[in-house]
Amino acid sequence: MKIRKKKLIEWGIIIMVISILYFTGLHREVIGNLQQGVLVTGLIQPDVIDNNDRGKELLTGELILEAADGKPVSLSDMQNKALFINFWATWCPPCIAEMPGINDLYNETVDDDVAFLMISTDKDFNKAKDFVSRKGFDFPIYRLRSSIPFALQSRVLPLPISWQKMVK
Repeated sequence: MKIRKKKLIEWGIIIMVISILYFTGLHREVIGNLQQGVLVTGLIQPDVIDNNDRGKELLTGELILEAADGKPVSLSDMQNKALFINFWATWCPPCIAEMPGINDLYNETVDDDVAFLMISTDKDFNKAKDFVSRKGFDFPIYRLRSSIPFALQSRVLPLPISWQKMVK
């Protein structure tokens, strides 16, 4: 009888913790941090698409973005730069897991000819801005102001893409 009561108490505590994490929205960050721990071990490496043909196709359509300060940005502003494009969201645990590594890469290449386009897919851009500020990330974030060119369309997040120099 004591064992059964002890097990019920343990399960009650586990269910309560899971419920609190879920209903407060913290479960995404917890899962993201767990995935970040797995990425740090090096056992799993994220895929990165490195394909200049897709980059040339991207230049045929215009991608208009809005920076966190409200200013419009287009890919034509990025000529002669290597691009790092990442579609992400605050509700995406793998996105959260990879962001510290992306921030480190950004800080290592900040003086190089590399443009980081961290494109938030959150419906509320303020939520994305608050998230980046709270986490202390240095890279700039953007949101879409045009349709996504065919070369960038995907059904998964995060979607990291890199190209060498973007020249017409």
